[in-house]
Amino acid sequence: MFYQYGLFKPLVNKKLGSPATARQFVPVALVVGLAAGAVLSLCWSAFAWVYGAGVLLYLLTALAVSVGSGGSLRKILTQAWTYVVVHVCYGAGYLDGLFRLLFNRPFTARANR
Repeated sequence: MFYQYGLFKPLVNKKLGSPATARQFVPVALVVGLAAGAVLSLCWSAFAWVYGAGVLLYLLTALAVSVGSGGSLRKILTQAWTYVVVHVCYGAGYLDGLFRLLFNRPFTARANR
């Protein structure tokens, strides 16, 4: 669902003439940062520590927000994992939509048959 939401967001931005808020780019930056950080970590081992610290900080933040809302351990872990899934799916969908828009690719679903 969030992948689809992100996928069509560039079309909405184009129609409006600008993004609604800068906040919608945070998941996109997360996905780009995860991908770029993984590549840089492979090329430069010292960067792996910085990358790992950034990923750990994000995960701990998601966990802290989940703990703040209370509930059982299962609920806390599920909520934290949900933050990760929502952010990554929205960011990946937005990037896909942006590339489709930039390279004039269709936004229709493809048949896998």
